[in-house]
Amino acid sequence: MTDLDERYDRFMRENGKRLNLASMTEVAVLKSMTAKNVRMEADWDLIRRILGTHPVLVMAPVEPDPGLQMCDHILCVNDELHVFTNIRDLEEYIYRKNVVDGTPERVFDVGAMPFAMAVDVADRYHKDLYIDDLMAEGTKCLAYIPRTQTLRVAGYKKI
Repeated sequence: MTDLDERYDRFMRENGKRLNLASMTEVAVLKSMTAKNVRMEADWDLIRRILGTHPVLVMAPVEPDPGLQMCDHILCVNDELHVFTNIRDLEEYIYRKNVVDGTPERVFDVGAMPFAMAVDVADRYHKDLYIDDLMAEGTKCLAYIPRTQTLRVAGYKKI
């Protein structure tokens, strides 16, 4: 077990029930549905159910950072909003973002909000909402697109 796994397990023991975050089984289901080449309507129903019944994690830099935008407590990078269903993916995103920006010392506060609230923010600001984006080549994530008000799968693109 890695240090990240231990920290995740501790975070979930201390906060998981209180926050009602998606279980690791549900996160695995989301990832398997995202990885599929073709998704049936029943797959999308399951994705929407999981997202709709658990909050998503959001983050904000502890210190003001002129290189980062926030839209109602959601990080906005390259005109795209980013939220997470689990702390592992959020920490991986923070690590990769800090490496890309050359700011390894940058620290983020983490919070949670209902997925529906994140969708409302995306609709209000007309910005795509990326869910569990790992910023890694060959990865896919879910994305909510406000102009069509739909969920879709998005492939990684360099930031």
